[in-house]
Amino acid sequence: METAVYLASLAAVLWTASSVSRIASSNVNKTDNHSADRGLPFMLVPLGLVGLVILLEHARLYGPSMDTLGMRLAVGFTRRCMGGAWLFFCTAHYRLYSLVEPRHRLTPWLLWLSLAANLAYVALNLVMGPGAWDTASMGLMMAVAFYAGADAIFLAIRHDAFLASSKAGIRIAMMTMVVYPVVVISDLAGVRFPGLSHGRPMWSQTNPLYLLVLLAMLEPALPKTSRTDIQASDNAPTESANGQPKLSLSQREHQVLRLIVEGKRYKEIAAALDISMPTVKSHVSSAYRKLGVKGRADLYRRSLLQ
Repeated sequence: METAVYLASLAAVLWTASSVSRIASSNVNKTDNHSADRGLPFMLVPLGLVGLVILLEHARLYGPSMDTLGMRLAVGFTRRCMGGAWLFFCTAHYRLYSLVEPRHRLTPWLLWLSLAANLAYVALNLVMGPGAWDTASMGLMMAVAFYAGADAIFLAIRHDAFLASSKAGIRIAMMTMVVYPVVVISDLAGVRFPGLSHGRPMWSQTNPLYLLVLLAMLEPALPKTSRTDIQASDNAPTESANGQPKLSLSQREHQVLRLIVEGKRYKEIAAALDISMPTVKSHVSSAYRKLGVKGRADLYRRSLLQ
Protein backbone atom coordinates (compact mmCIF):
# COMPACT_ATOMS: atom_id res chain seq x y z
CA MET A 1 0.00 0.00 0.00
CA GLU A 2 2.83 2.34 0.86
CA THR A 3 4.50 1.66 -2.48
CA ALA A 4 1.22 2.20 -4.36
CA VAL A 5 0.74 5.64 -2.81
CA TYR A 6 4.36 6.53 -3.55
CA LEU A 7 4.01 5.56 -7.21
CA ALA A 8 0.62 7.29 -7.53
CA SER A 9 2.15 10.46 -6.12
CA LEU A 10 5.00 10.39 -8.65
CA ALA A 11 2.61 9.65 -11.52
CA ALA A 12 0.34 12.54 -10.51
CA VAL A 13 3.22 15.01 -10.38
CA LEU A 14 4.61 13.91 -13.76
CA TRP A 15 1.19 13.98 -15.43
CA THR A 16 0.50 17.43 -13.98
CA ALA A 17 3.79 18.74 -15.36
CA SER A 18 2.87 17.35 -18.79
CA SER A 19 -0.62 18.91 -18.68
CA VAL A 20 0.65 22.31 -17.53
CA SER A 21 3.27 22.38 -20.29
CA ARG A 22 0.67 21.51 -22.94
CA ILE A 23 -1.71 24.21 -21.72
CA ALA A 24 1.07 26.78 -21.51
CA SER A 25 2.39 25.98 -25.00
CA SER A 26 -1.08 26.17 -26.55
CA ASN A 27 -1.60 29.55 -24.88
CA VAL A 28 1.69 30.88 -26.26
CA ASN A 29 0.99 29.71 -29.80
CA LYS A 30 -1.83 32.10 -30.59
CA THR A 31 -2.05 30.77 -34.14
CA ASP A 32 -2.94 27.31 -32.88
CA ASN A 33 -6.61 27.72 -33.77
CA HIS A 34 -7.31 24.00 -33.91
CA SER A 35 -6.59 23.44 -30.23
CA ALA A 36 -7.40 26.92 -28.93
CA ASP A 37 -9.65 27.11 -25.89
CA ARG A 38 -10.00 30.50 -24.22
CA GLY A 39 -10.98 28.89 -20.93
CA LEU A 40 -8.12 26.41 -20.73
CA PRO A 41 -5.43 28.81 -19.38
CA PHE A 42 -7.61 29.47 -16.32
CA MET A 43 -7.28 25.78 -15.46
CA LEU A 44 -3.60 26.42 -14.73
CA VAL A 45 -4.52 28.03 -11.39
CA PRO A 46 -6.33 25.10 -9.69
CA LEU A 47 -4.31 22.49 -11.58
CA GLY A 48 -1.02 24.11 -10.59
CA LEU A 49 -2.10 24.38 -6.95
CA VAL A 50 -3.18 20.74 -6.68
CA GLY A 51 0.01 19.63 -8.39
CA LEU A 52 2.07 21.78 -6.00
CA VAL A 53 0.29 20.28 -3.00
CA ILE A 54 1.08 16.75 -4.23
CA LEU A 55 4.72 17.67 -4.87
CA LEU A 56 5.17 19.26 -1.42
CA GLU A 57 3.41 16.40 0.33
CA HIS A 58 5.48 13.86 -1.57
CA ALA A 59 8.68 15.65 -0.56
CA ARG A 60 7.50 15.90 3.07
CA LEU A 61 6.60 12.22 3.37
CA TYR A 62 9.43 10.65 1.39
CA GLY A 63 12.23 13.22 1.38
CA PRO A 64 15.08 12.94 3.90
CA SER A 65 14.43 15.16 6.93
CA MET A 66 11.67 17.03 5.07
CA ASP A 67 8.85 16.47 7.56
CA THR A 68 9.28 19.87 9.21
CA LEU A 69 6.84 22.49 10.52
CA GLY A 70 7.63 24.75 7.58
CA MET A 71 6.85 22.01 5.06
CA ARG A 72 3.62 21.13 6.88
CA LEU A 73 2.52 24.77 6.81
CA ALA A 74 3.42 25.07 3.11
CA VAL A 75 1.26 22.03 2.33
CA GLY A 76 -1.57 23.26 4.53
CA PHE A 77 -1.55 26.78 3.09
CA THR A 78 -1.54 25.56 -0.53
CA ARG A 79 -4.24 23.02 0.22
CA ARG A 80 -6.46 25.71 1.74
CA CYS A 81 -6.14 27.86 -1.37
CA MET A 82 -7.93 25.23 -3.48
CA GLY A 83 -11.44 26.57 -2.81
CA GLY A 84 -10.45 30.02 -4.02
CA ALA A 85 -8.75 28.54 -7.08
CA TRP A 86 -11.92 26.75 -8.20
CA LEU A 87 -14.01 29.85 -7.52
CA PHE A 88 -11.64 31.89 -9.71
CA PHE A 89 -11.88 29.28 -12.47
CA CYS A 90 -15.70 29.20 -12.47
CA THR A 91 -16.04 32.99 -12.32
CA ALA A 92 -13.59 33.40 -15.21
CA HIS A 93 -15.73 31.10 -17.35
CA TYR A 94 -18.86 33.10 -16.64
CA ARG A 95 -17.02 36.14 -17.95
CA LEU A 96 -15.87 34.23 -21.04
CA TYR A 97 -19.52 33.59 -21.85
CA SER A 98 -20.34 37.27 -21.22
CA LEU A 99 -22.67 36.26 -18.39
CA VAL A 100 -23.11 38.70 -15.51
CA GLU A 101 -24.43 37.23 -12.29
CA PRO A 102 -25.12 39.48 -9.25
CA ARG A 103 -23.51 36.94 -6.92
CA HIS A 104 -20.17 37.40 -8.69
CA ARG A 105 -19.85 40.78 -6.99
CA LEU A 106 -19.04 38.77 -3.87
CA THR A 107 -16.24 36.84 -5.55
CA PRO A 108 -13.37 39.30 -4.90
CA TRP A 109 -14.42 39.56 -1.24
CA LEU A 110 -14.56 35.77 -0.88
CA LEU A 111 -11.14 35.39 -2.48
CA TRP A 112 -9.57 38.01 -0.18
CA LEU A 113 -11.31 36.49 2.86
CA SER A 114 -10.01 33.06 1.91
CA LEU A 115 -6.46 34.35 1.46
CA ALA A 116 -6.60 36.21 4.81
CA ALA A 117 -7.84 33.06 6.58
CA ASN A 118 -5.05 31.01 5.01
CA LEU A 119 -2.40 33.51 6.11
CA ALA A 120 -3.94 33.52 9.59
CA TYR A 121 -3.62 29.72 9.62
CA VAL A 122 0.12 30.00 8.98
CA ALA A 123 0.64 32.82 11.50
CA LEU A 124 -1.34 31.11 14.29
CA ASN A 125 0.46 27.82 13.76
CA LEU A 126 3.79 29.60 14.04
CA VAL A 127 2.79 31.52 17.17
CA MET A 128 0.50 29.09 19.01
CA GLY A 129 1.82 25.78 17.71
CA PRO A 130 0.55 23.16 15.25
CA GLY A 131 -3.19 22.63 15.14
CA ALA A 132 -4.31 26.24 15.62
CA TRP A 133 -7.09 27.40 13.28
CA ASP A 134 -6.97 24.09 11.38
CA THR A 135 -10.65 23.17 11.48
CA ALA A 136 -11.97 26.70 10.94
CA SER A 137 -9.69 27.41 7.97
CA MET A 138 -10.54 24.08 6.33
CA GLY A 139 -14.23 24.75 6.92
CA LEU A 140 -13.93 28.09 5.15
CA MET A 141 -12.08 26.45 2.25
CA MET A 142 -14.86 23.87 1.88
CA ALA A 143 -17.50 26.62 1.94
CA VAL A 144 -15.71 28.51 -0.84
CA ALA A 145 -15.29 25.26 -2.82
CA PHE A 146 -19.03 24.59 -2.46
CA TYR A 147 -19.77 28.11 -3.67
CA ALA A 148 -17.60 27.45 -6.73
CA GLY A 149 -19.25 24.08 -7.28
CA ALA A 150 -22.70 25.69 -7.20
CA ASP A 151 -21.43 28.23 -9.75
CA ALA A 152 -20.35 25.38 -12.01
CA ILE A 153 -23.71 23.64 -11.69
CA PHE A 154 -25.57 26.84 -12.59
CA LEU A 155 -23.30 27.27 -15.62
CA ALA A 156 -24.07 23.72 -16.75
CA ILE A 157 -27.85 23.90 -16.17
CA ARG A 158 -28.74 27.47 -17.14
CA HIS A 159 -26.27 28.18 -19.93
CA ASP A 160 -24.78 26.44 -22.94
CA ALA A 161 -21.28 25.70 -21.66
CA PHE A 162 -19.73 24.61 -24.96
CA LEU A 163 -16.02 25.13 -24.22
CA ALA A 164 -14.23 21.85 -23.54
CA SER A 165 -12.46 23.42 -20.55
CA SER A 166 -15.81 24.55 -19.14
CA LYS A 167 -17.28 21.07 -19.34
CA ALA A 168 -14.18 19.55 -17.74
CA GLY A 169 -14.12 22.20 -15.02
CA ILE A 170 -17.80 21.68 -14.24
CA ARG A 171 -17.29 17.93 -13.80
CA ILE A 172 -14.22 18.49 -11.63
CA ALA A 173 -15.89 21.16 -9.47
CA MET A 174 -18.87 18.89 -8.86
CA MET A 175 -16.53 16.03 -7.95
CA THR A 176 -14.64 18.31 -5.57
CA MET A 177 -17.89 19.19 -3.79
CA VAL A 178 -18.26 15.51 -2.89
CA VAL A 179 -14.65 14.46 -2.36
CA TYR A 180 -13.35 17.30 -0.17
CA PRO A 181 -15.97 17.07 2.61
CA VAL A 182 -15.55 13.29 2.82
CA VAL A 183 -11.77 13.53 3.04
CA VAL A 184 -11.73 16.45 5.51
CA ILE A 185 -14.30 14.84 7.81
CA SER A 186 -12.36 11.57 7.66
CA ASP A 187 -9.18 13.43 8.60
CA LEU A 188 -10.87 15.13 11.56
CA ALA A 189 -12.31 11.77 12.66
CA GLY A 190 -8.88 10.19 12.52
CA VAL A 191 -9.70 7.68 9.77
CA ARG A 192 -6.60 5.86 8.52
CA PHE A 193 -6.04 3.36 5.74
CA PRO A 194 -4.33 0.12 6.81
CA GLY A 195 -0.87 -0.57 5.51
CA LEU A 196 0.46 2.98 5.80
CA SER A 197 3.03 4.04 8.34
CA HIS A 198 3.34 7.13 10.53
CA GLY A 199 -0.44 7.39 11.04
CA ARG A 200 -0.83 9.39 7.86
CA PRO A 201 -4.24 11.02 7.42
CA MET A 202 -6.65 9.91 4.73
CA TRP A 203 -6.02 13.09 2.74
CA SER A 204 -2.31 12.30 2.30
CA GLN A 205 -3.25 8.85 1.03
CA THR A 206 -5.99 9.87 -1.41
CA ASN A 207 -4.78 13.22 -2.78
CA PRO A 208 -2.65 11.67 -5.56
CA LEU A 209 -5.68 9.64 -6.65
CA TYR A 210 -7.84 12.79 -6.61
CA LEU A 211 -5.38 14.56 -8.90
CA LEU A 212 -5.15 11.58 -11.25
CA VAL A 213 -8.94 11.52 -11.59
CA LEU A 214 -8.94 15.30 -12.12
CA LEU A 215 -6.38 14.96 -14.91
CA ALA A 216 -8.36 12.12 -16.51
CA MET A 217 -11.43 14.40 -16.61
CA LEU A 218 -9.38 17.26 -18.03
CA GLU A 219 -7.55 15.16 -20.63
CA PRO A 220 -10.20 15.45 -23.43
CA ALA A 221 -9.94 19.25 -23.20
CA LEU A 222 -6.14 19.40 -23.48
CA PRO A 223 -4.56 20.36 -26.83
CA LYS A 224 -3.08 17.45 -28.74
CA THR A 225 -2.30 18.92 -32.18
CA SER A 226 1.36 19.66 -32.83
CA ARG A 227 2.59 22.69 -34.76
CA THR A 228 3.57 20.43 -37.67
CA ASP A 229 0.04 19.02 -37.84
CA ILE A 230 -1.41 22.51 -37.72
CA GLN A 231 0.76 23.74 -40.60
CA ALA A 232 -0.14 20.67 -42.64
CA SER A 233 -3.85 21.15 -42.03
CA ASP A 234 -3.61 24.85 -42.87
CA ASN A 235 -2.06 23.96 -46.25
CA ALA A 236 -4.60 21.23 -46.99
CA PRO A 237 -7.58 21.77 -49.31
CA THR A 238 -10.48 23.43 -47.55
CA GLU A 239 -13.18 20.82 -47.00
CA SER A 240 -16.10 20.40 -44.67
CA ALA A 241 -16.44 17.56 -42.15
CA ASN A 242 -18.19 15.33 -44.72
CA GLY A 243 -15.39 15.74 -47.27
CA GLN A 244 -17.27 18.17 -49.52
CA PRO A 245 -15.83 21.59 -50.46
CA LYS A 246 -16.91 24.33 -48.06
CA LEU A 247 -19.41 26.84 -49.33
CA SER A 248 -18.76 30.50 -48.66
CA LEU A 249 -20.67 32.10 -45.82
CA SER A 250 -22.81 35.17 -46.27
CA GLN A 251 -21.90 38.27 -44.31
CA ARG A 252 -24.83 37.74 -41.93
CA GLU A 253 -23.97 34.07 -41.37
CA HIS A 254 -20.41 35.07 -40.60
CA GLN A 255 -21.63 37.68 -38.07
CA VAL A 256 -23.93 35.16 -36.40
CA LEU A 257 -21.20 32.53 -36.06
CA ARG A 258 -18.75 35.07 -34.72
CA LEU A 259 -21.19 35.90 -31.94
CA ILE A 260 -21.72 32.20 -31.23
CA VAL A 261 -17.97 31.71 -30.86
CA GLU A 262 -17.97 34.64 -28.40
CA GLY A 263 -20.45 32.70 -26.27
CA LYS A 264 -23.63 34.59 -27.15
CA ARG A 265 -27.03 32.90 -26.96
CA TYR A 266 -29.58 33.09 -29.77
CA LYS A 267 -31.63 35.71 -27.93
CA GLU A 268 -28.57 37.92 -27.47
CA ILE A 269 -27.55 37.47 -31.12
CA ALA A 270 -31.02 38.48 -32.29
CA ALA A 271 -30.88 41.63 -30.19
CA ALA A 272 -27.33 42.50 -31.27
CA LEU A 273 -28.09 42.13 -34.99
CA ASP A 274 -31.67 43.41 -34.75
CA ILE A 275 -33.16 40.29 -36.33
CA SER A 276 -35.74 37.74 -35.18
CA MET A 277 -34.97 34.48 -33.39
CA PRO A 278 -36.19 32.33 -36.33
CA THR A 279 -33.86 34.29 -38.62
CA VAL A 280 -30.93 33.63 -36.29
CA LYS A 281 -31.70 29.92 -36.26
CA SER A 282 -32.00 29.89 -40.04
CA HIS A 283 -28.59 31.55 -40.45
CA VAL A 284 -27.02 29.15 -37.94
CA SER A 285 -28.50 26.09 -39.65
CA SER A 286 -27.33 27.26 -43.07
CA ALA A 287 -23.83 28.12 -41.83
CA TYR A 288 -23.43 24.79 -40.02
CA ARG A 289 -24.46 22.96 -43.19
CA LYS A 290 -21.96 24.92 -45.30
CA LEU A 291 -19.12 24.35 -42.85
CA GLY A 292 -20.03 20.74 -42.17
CA VAL A 293 -20.10 21.09 -38.39
CA LYS A 294 -22.52 19.38 -36.01
CA GLY A 295 -23.13 22.16 -33.55
CA ARG A 296 -21.80 24.97 -31.38
CA ALA A 297 -19.18 22.87 -29.59
CA ASP A 298 -17.91 21.40 -32.87
CA LEU A 299 -17.70 24.89 -34.36
CA TYR A 300 -15.57 26.25 -31.54
CA ARG A 301 -13.43 23.13 -31.20
CA ARG A 302 -12.44 23.15 -34.85
CA SER A 303 -12.19 26.96 -35.00
CA LEU A 304 -13.39 27.10 -38.57
CA LEU A 305 -13.78 30.87 -38.52
CA GLN A 306 -10.67 32.82 -39.44
